[in-house]
Amino acid sequence: MNVQSGLSNTLLCILRMRRMQIRIVFAAFVFSFGFAACADTECKTKIALFGDKLETLASSKSSESEILLGIAEIYRISHWAPTRTRSFALDYYQRAVDGASDSKAAVTVLLRFEVLEYLNKLRDTTPEQRKEAANVWTQSVQKARGPLVIEGIALSNALAKAKAADPQNALYDYLISAILLEGNSVDTAIRLIVKTVAKKQVNTYDSVRILSRQKVLDDIEFPWSERGDLVMGDSPLVSFIDEYVISPILQKAQHFEGDDKSEAERLYHLVVEIGEQLDKTASLGADVLLSLKIQDKGLKLQLRLAAAGGDRQSKLVVAEELRKVQQRIEHVQTVLSVQRPRCIGDGEALEKYREFIEHVVKNGELQALEELGGTNGAAFSK
Repeated sequence: MNVQSGLSNTLLCILRMRRMQIRIVFAAFVFSFGFAACADTECKTKIALFGDKLETLASSKSSESEILLGIAEIYRISHWAPTRTRSFALDYYQRAVDGASDSKAAVTVLLRFEVLEYLNKLRDTTPEQRKEAANVWTQSVQKARGPLVIEGIALSNALAKAKAADPQNALYDYLISAILLEGNSVDTAIRLIVKTVAKKQVNTYDSVRILSRQKVLDDIEFPWSERGDLVMGDSPLVSFIDEYVISPILQKAQHFEGDDKSEAERLYHLVVEIGEQLDKTASLGADVLLSLKIQDKGLKLQLRLAAAGGDRQSKLVVAEELRKVQQRIEHVQTVLSVQRPRCIGDGEALEKYREFIEHVVKNGELQALEELGGTNGAAFSK
C-alpha cells in the first residue's frame, strides 16, 4: 500500500466511525472546529441558492480532485445550513484525498479536524487517561485498552503517513505537539518542536485552496459581485498553532519563572522562533499578523525576565527585537486596513479583483494589497 492510499484509508475509517456523531453534535462544535462562516451575509445567502449546482458539478466532475477540494472549501466557509454543510465539507475533503495523487491541501484540513476532535475528547477524560492516550505518540503501545487509545493509534498512523509524504512541512509536527501537550507529555512535545522550527516551512496550502474555490465558483457561474470571502476564505491552521501549541507552552514557561528562569527564557525564545517560522511562509494577511503577535508575546515575556534579572545587555537586545516586530505589526495592520475586495462591479473593478487574486496566489495577500491597492484601497473601489 502506498502512502497516499494508506492515508486515504485511515482517514476514511476515522471519518466513517464518526459520521453519525458529526451530524448530531455539530452545533456544539462550530467554534471549536473552526468551520468559519462567510463574513459577507449576502454571499452566504446567495451560495445557499447554488447548492443544487454544486451537487451537479460534483457528480459531473467526480474524478477531479481540484473541484472536490473547492466544493469542500465552499461548504466549510459558508455553512449556510450548518449540519448539512459541515458534514458535506468533510465528505468532499475525503473524496479529494481519495481521488488525487497529491492531495496535501485537503489532507491538512482533514487532519486538523481529526486532531481537534481528538483534543476535545481528551479534555473530557481524566489526567491518567490523557497520559495513556498521549503514550501513543511517545512509545510503542502493545495493547489497545480503550476507544481513545484505538482512535489515537489510527490518528497517529495518519499523521505519520502525511509527514512521510510532505517531510519538510512542519504543520504535522505541530498537530502532534498539540496532542502531546494536552496529554501532559510536555518534554516530548518541546523536543519535537525544537526540531520542527528548523524546518523551512509551515505550509497550509492556502494558494491551492484559493484556486480550487475560484474554479468551482466559475464553473457554477456564481456572480462575481457576491463572491465576498468565498474566494479568499480563511486559513484555520495558523490559529490552531497559536491556541493549541503556543498557549500551552507559555503557560508552562510561566511556571518555570520562579524556579528555573533559564528554562522559562528558553521556552519564550522557542515561541518567538515558532512565530518567525510562521511569518516566513504565511500567505494570508491575517496569518502574517498573527505570527507577528506570537513573536510579540514571546519577546515581551523575554524582556520581562531580562529586566527582573538585571541583565541590561539582554534587555537592550530583546527590546530592539521587540521594537522591530511591533513596527512590522503596525505596518501590516495599516496595509490590512484596506479591506479585501468583497462586492465588486463589472469592467475595470472586476479585472482588478482577478488581478488581486492572482497576486495573492503568487506572492501572498500583503504584497498583493501593497502592489495593487496601496494603503487607501483606491484600486478596489466600485
